Amino acid sequence: MKKRGSTFKKKQYLAASQSVNQFNRLFSPVSTSEIPLNQQNLLFWMATDATPRTPTSLAKEMHVTKAAITKASSPLIDRGLLEKQPDPEDCRSFKLVLSEEGEQAIEDLGPEYLGNLERLYHELGEKKYLKLIKLLSQATGTLVTE
Repeated sequence: MKKRGSTFKKKQYLAASQSVNQFNRLFSPVSTSEIPLNQQNLLFWMATDATPRTPTSLAKEMHVTKAAITKASSPLIDRGLLEKQPDPEDCRSFKLVLSEEGEQAIEDLGPEYLGNLERLYHELGEKKYLKLIKLLSQATGTLVTE
């Protein structure tokens, strides 16, 4: 009997994994922009708050590693979409801020980038949508290790 329960649990895990994979495939935006999605994610995150932030704080907020922030931010800095500002509290560090060009990129990319989120919001309704986002954020935070 114990073996059957174990098999059932494995099937539940596999079904959950399949659901997560399918959701990711269906949800991931297909961008026509020359800016890769990981960089778009960072730009849109930066647009949520005008406060300059360190790569470490961004990594924590976005549930990714600091290396992922560095990899995404470097090309954006090179393109002038993000700017580096010295951190007045730690002269060895810097903070990132969205530039005017970055703000324009957000404006241009918005409809395409936010399309799936808006569709989910309208289909699920506000209560279920917010619950989904909360659960996904908690799950991601659990799995991310730096």
